[in-house]
Amino acid sequence: MGYLTYQNLTQLEPFSMIASSTFEITYQITANPGDGEPIELSGKEFEWRMAPYGEKNYAVVTKLDAEITSPDIYTRLVLLEPSDTEGLSGKFIHQIIITDADGTIYRPAQGLITIVSNI
Repeated sequence: MGYLTYQNLTQLEPFSMIASSTFEITYQITANPGDGEPIELSGKEFEWRMAPYGEKNYAVVTKLDAEITSPDIYTRLVLLEPSDTEGLSGKFIHQIIITDADGTIYRPAQGLITIVSNI
C-alpha cells in the first residue's frame, strides 16, 4: 500500500494507516502551483518528519536523507517500517523539508496521517 502525490499545493491529501504496518509515501515536488513541472532534487538534502497533531515541535518519527530512496532525480520515497509506528494511534502531521546546497530550507508540503491501533 502506498501514497502518491504530485505536489503543487502546500497541503497533502490526508491518509490513514494501521500502526506497526509497512507504508510507503512517494513525493514528487513541483516548482510552482499549477505548472506541474517537477523540481530536480539531486544535490538537495531531504528530511521527513511526523509529529502528533498540535505538537509540531515533537517529531515522533524522522527519516533523514540516507533513509529515503530516490528512484529518479525528481522523486523521493519514504518507507515507514512497522517499528516506526508501533504503539502509535491518533492524528499526526507529516512534513517534508528540503535543504538546498546553499543552505536554503524549503517546506513545500504537509498533511495529516491518521494512525489506527492494530488489533
